[in-house]
Amino acid sequence: MAKLVILLMPWGRVGSNMVNGIVQRSKAMKVWNEPLTGVQTRVIGAGGTLADVWPAQEEWLMENILTAETDIFLNVAANSVADAAAFRETVRPLAPVHLVLDRRDDLATALSSLRTEEWVREGIAMGEQRNWSIPSGQSVNFRPNIDASKLKAAIAIIRQGRDNIATITEGYDTARYSYEELVSDMAGVVGDMLQRSGIPPYPFKAGTEKFGAGSLSKMVSNPQEIMDTANELGVESELTV
Repeated sequence: MAKLVILLMPWGRVGSNMVNGIVQRSKAMKVWNEPLTGVQTRVIGAGGTLADVWPAQEEWLMENILTAETDIFLNVAANSVADAAAFRETVRPLAPVHLVLDRRDDLATALSSLRTEEWVREGIAMGEQRNWSIPSGQSVNFRPNIDASKLKAAIAIIRQGRDNIATITEGYDTARYSYEELVSDMAGVVGDMLQRSGIPPYPFKAGTEKFGAGSLSKMVSNPQEIMDTANELGVESELTV
């Protein structure tokens, strides 16, 4: 029976792509990076409804995971799973190992994603094709206005993602890590992930750029509104106005 390791995250911008890359370079497991998100996008894009998403995701899991002959490292954004409880039961026969990668600072997480979305949207308006990553040299100069309603929606998505993770991991011994730990001790955190995944240690290299403990005025054009919204939602953050 193939081994299944599931890396769960409540939303993006928590370092999962870096971890995926390290696992992939080990050549010990096949890495699937957010395939259920792709299934969801395909179904909705073809005119389907949310009710159509889980059957399509279940079919994908049956074809690509439950019948796999190689060990699998499956990266899953929890909010993309249309039915968290059904997902849990579908993969149960493989006795999956669950790793959860989250971020303590929800405001930093939400802003990282929302700023990136604005960066890509601005590029489209200018006829440019931009990657989903703001170049470090231009990051400080890019200060979009982030609508408070979008921030509220983003925080709600993060919280829902954690609820889904709780459902998916119910009854399992789950290893939990934070982006902040990943930044401060990458070798230790990723080394533990590899060990729990059954991957022999190897001298991996990767880098992260900390997003946190900074000034909102260097990130957005409406810093006070963003801070007021965070306070309204009860979100604690290392970010300051």
